[in-house]
Amino acid sequence: MSTSSAQTPSALAKLLGSAKEAIIAIDTHKHILFCNESARRLFDIPDDPSPINRPLQAVLQNQELLELLERQEAPDRVLRSEISLREGAVTLNAQVTTLDGVGRVVIMQDITALKEIDRIKSEFVHRVSRDIRSPLTTILGYVELIARVGPVNEEQQRFIDRITFSVQSITALLSELLELSRVEADFDADRELTNFSMVLRYAIEGARRQFEARNQKVDVSLPKHAPMVLGNPLRLRQMINNLLENASAYTPPDGAVQITLVEEGDFVVLRISDNGIGIPAGEQAHVFERFYRASNAVKYSEGTGLGLAIVKSIVDGHDGRIWVESEEGKGSTFTIMLPAYRGRNDSPATG
Repeated sequence: MSTSSAQTPSALAKLLGSAKEAIIAIDTHKHILFCNESARRLFDIPDDPSPINRPLQAVLQNQELLELLERQEAPDRVLRSEISLREGAVTLNAQVTTLDGVGRVVIMQDITALKEIDRIKSEFVHRVSRDIRSPLTTILGYVELIARVGPVNEEQQRFIDRITFSVQSITALLSELLELSRVEADFDADRELTNFSMVLRYAIEGARRQFEARNQKVDVSLPKHAPMVLGNPLRLRQMINNLLENASAYTPPDGAVQITLVEEGDFVVLRISDNGIGIPAGEQAHVFERFYRASNAVKYSEGTGLGLAIVKSIVDGHDGRIWVESEEGKGSTFTIMLPAYRGRNDSPATG
């Protein structure tokens, strides 16, 4: 038993030492505890003298990684960012975990090839969108001019309306595709301390006109004090906006929407409930997929099927979780859990 225990640390060190991921561990005084071969190769760290027990600043020259390891983060939270090497030729996805009283460990994966694929995909989406938007705008312009040339009969007007609607639908789809592409490209962007409760308040206020137009009652319950989150305020508001727009669109006039924000353990939990058309049980697992729309939603309201995919991408980019509970004909509840930031002081919800 003692022999096995004695061999475990060296076996673990050997396993981590040969890992493809670059791994560096430092203690609370920022001295290197562990540095595997992949990390030494990527950051040009020599074996002689050994980097172990030496100050991080004396061994590592990459300023981006040094700044990342200096950033404050609550224990047991994962801090994510990207590190550029060799004048941008190599990109690493870095994940830093703080172990209270022990130090920090950073694990980095080479995502250069994935970044290039993502760049090509984004470039393709932008190019196709631009190339399609131009003729669509021309079509719409000529359609609008038809009525100015001379009177049209009822059937002709119906054809004109169909063309206009189709062009507007394609334009909306292109806009959503571009937005999804931008969200996915920003998933690893640096975040800031954000008062999520305040972001939620602003989003509700912005959606109030839509609720009032449909005479829908909105019940809001927010805590007096709520912890901050590490996030992108613009993306978080976009996430909430999409959910609020859906709640209103798929809830009949005179319906009700309930919005609650609570703190549960280490998470901030947002729930948006409605008493609308609901989602068929067999389709709920697919609602966050691109272009997917529930069968009853297609009949009830127009849409591109990308709104919830954008929401899911934003939630994933903030290390959160999202799910839906729904019953057809009775309504839906979308729940989002985001990691709460545990700083020295929690900010009041009223900001």
